[in-house]
Amino acid sequence: SVPLVGYVASMPTIDALLSSYAFVSCVLLAAEAVLNLAIIKKVPYTEIDWQAYMSEVRPVIDDGNFNYEDLRGGTGPLVYPGGFVWIYAVLYKITQNGSNILMAQLIFAGFYLATMAFVFFIYAYAAPKGFRPIYLPLL
Repeated sequence: SVPLVGYVASMPTIDALLSSYAFVSCVLLAAEAVLNLAIIKKVPYTEIDWQAYMSEVRPVIDDGNFNYEDLRGGTGPLVYPGGFVWIYAVLYKITQNGSNILMAQLIFAGFYLATMAFVFFIYAYAAPKGFRPIYLPLL
């Protein structure tokens, strides 16, 4: 058994935790995840372009039609490149033909958190000497 005094003495200090990119990044990502889930749960869905995107990729999935002149949505003709069509075609399938908005919101929240994790990694790798990660929320 480890004596309590020795265990407490080996715990990292607050200063050490606030100087740890891993610790600060994990705390910030957890806070972002909670905030994202709260927003998805509490803020009513606002239609911007989701339905238009789904109607633009529907002919590709349902009919195999890749003719850009035929790919239209509520906002007009499809103007995005082919990669957009493939990405949103996958989202179309995952979200039950674009009807499961909650699933789409959760997927985009995951994309956002992955992007934030990547940005934190870049900051940790490229930060100047002496930069304390506790300042990450200010960037």
